[in-house]
Amino acid sequence: MGMGDALSSFQIPDKFGLLCHSACNVMSRIVCVFCLSSFLLAVCSSATSPQSKFGPPKLLEQSPPDVWYQIDDPSPLLRPRLKCRATENADSYVWLRNALEHFVPRPLRELSVVEGESLTLQCTPPNGHPQPRIIWLYRDIEDNSVIETIRKRHIIEDETGRLHFLAVERSDGREGLIYECAATSPVLHDEYRSGDQFKLKVEPKRGGSKAVSIKKLHTSDSQITVRAGDTLKLQCIFAAKPVPTVFWSKLDGALPTDKMKDTNSYESDFGQSLVIERVNPDDAGRYECKAGHFTHTMNVRVEATPFWENGPPKDVEEAEENTAELECLAGGTPSPITRWYFNGRPLHETGEDTRRILLDNGRILRIQQLNHDLDTGVYQCNASNPLGYVFANAFVSVQAHAPRFLMPAERIWRVVLHSRVLLDCSVEAAPTGIVRWVDADDRPLQIVNGKTKVS
Repeated sequence: MGMGDALSSFQIPDKFGLLCHSACNVMSRIVCVFCLSSFLLAVCSSATSPQSKFGPPKLLEQSPPDVWYQIDDPSPLLRPRLKCRATENADSYVWLRNALEHFVPRPLRELSVVEGESLTLQCTPPNGHPQPRIIWLYRDIEDNSVIETIRKRHIIEDETGRLHFLAVERSDGREGLIYECAATSPVLHDEYRSGDQFKLKVEPKRGGSKAVSIKKLHTSDSQITVRAGDTLKLQCIFAAKPVPTVFWSKLDGALPTDKMKDTNSYESDFGQSLVIERVNPDDAGRYECKAGHFTHTMNVRVEATPFWENGPPKDVEEAEENTAELECLAGGTPSPITRWYFNGRPLHETGEDTRRILLDNGRILRIQQLNHDLDTGVYQCNASNPLGYVFANAFVSVQAHAPRFLMPAERIWRVVLHSRVLLDCSVEAAPTGIVRWVDADDRPLQIVNGKTKVS
């Protein structure tokens, strides 16, 4: 089986009576068609460019890297949920069951905390594919139907799902109030599973309310990678009383304030987070948060799917024996790998030809001493990185024909004696023709210095 085609099948237990097949035709990414008997239909497909009959297949629409299936059948035995994860290697597949387990049952935990001190609540999420996301809610102990989202300046949830109290307030332990962590997942379709519950008993601080020095509770990793177009969220959660103000800066440039969420908003955790929407490669760099004497630096790397820097490669028309250049100038992070094809076949499989030279890490294809029979055709350029690819066709037309004049065969000039006259000879030929000037007897024209000149 070649890299261009791959076949993988997965047998579900007999009680389901279903068989899943997937067939892929790839270039640099996997394009799969899935079938689960009469229950699962094709999700993504590949096709050759409608503009040309030449070239390997390419995606008309690029699907997400993970596609989740759930069969809408009430019978538990007829609800297999599977995911196919395909790597750059067309022969490698992983089948996973799409599920989210329940929380391990635990009794309500009551915690005593001193007013003004910091507190962190841990939540142990259940296993699931994909990894569930943790959220925290208020719940009324006497009326389970009363649920609220936590939106307090001094209560922040971090990226790992922990709930931080920057400085516990008396009202955080009011009667009947429960803090509940829950898990949500694409499996649940915007619903969630209830999990661990906590109740606080807030004790007054002895000696009255006094200031509490700054303490670091959570910071984002020092190295962060985000995809272009996504939202970047950096967190620096500091505890103190009064709640500290966090100052944000970009050490190697200016903050993109036009794309930032208001640092006083709930989305930015009231300043404990920096949120940048529609990230692009210019947003990469070193960010710093500062509160009191604490500082933390985060290096942000922005990954981008390949894009054309100056447009896709253009068609070329050149005469035989001339030189042609095709440019596949694509940017992206990581830097894309460029592959060339000729009439649908990888260029390296068409045979060694020293006239073809790759320049600029493969981004430019130069063809010297053009030959009509060997070089005329459709050239394809594919620039890909782990996030995606761009693909384009360019037609190279190598002209080969005998010379032909572009003006009348006989012309008469009427000129004034002793004046200057310009005789032109417009000719088209491929390869480029050699023009000679002759007299009426087909003898080479004699050049007289100061009188005749050929240019």
